[in-house]
Amino acid sequence: MRGWERSGPIGAAAFFAVWELLLSRNFLQFFAVWRKIATVHPKLIPATLKARYFMSMTDAPRRAIFLDRDGTLNKDTGYVHRKEDWQWLPGVVETLRRFHAVGYLLVVVSNQSGIARGMFGEDDLHALEAWINEDLAASNAVIDAWYYCPHLPEVTGPCDCRKPEPGLILRAAADLNIDLARSWMVGDRVRDMQAGLAAGCSCVLLRPPVGAYENNVPVPDGVTVVPHLAAAGVHILAPEMRAHR
Repeated sequence: MRGWERSGPIGAAAFFAVWELLLSRNFLQFFAVWRKIATVHPKLIPATLKARYFMSMTDAPRRAIFLDRDGTLNKDTGYVHRKEDWQWLPGVVETLRRFHAVGYLLVVVSNQSGIARGMFGEDDLHALEAWINEDLAASNAVIDAWYYCPHLPEVTGPCDCRKPEPGLILRAAADLNIDLARSWMVGDRVRDMQAGLAAGCSCVLLRPPVGAYENNVPVPDGVTVVPHLAAAGVHILAPEMRAHR
């Protein structure tokens, strides 16, 4: 009897889910599902295959794109916490797909003071994040992890996770085995850049020609400025594109 058959319904469902993705040549989702199965149900994956295809992918530190949320991924209409209020900015989904396709982890790090203000709860935020990843899955993209600061200093006191502090980035790096020196922070506020620089990342500031926040705020040294996430993608991925010519 095969391993997945001995595992009962869970093993069978996992086997057919992976097999269907492999047959459809949906390789991004295939490896995402494979890694999840190997983590949650390791006995379903033969030890030799897990060592070759899973452990080898997780032992070495990974590179990541750290992303601000509102104003970077979606239109910032103020304290967005419902899917009905989520509006993707142009070019974002395709850029996320390209980042993921070349092996970057995608990690959102955002200040969510609406929680401290009592405007919404953490469950609301988690529900929105789940819906966003469902929406991204249709384009073979995904956000690998979400980190947020629920604090507001004048309400909850000081913390080390509210940007410009680098706490969210450092926590994600420890959790996900991320090489910060090979990673990027992308956002639309100078505080995003300050957090990224403090964590040791390269940084890209999104500053559109019209309607940008903080037009008069000086940009820290070493930060690249582009108008939108698609342009940030071109800047970050250009060395790899040149290498494959």
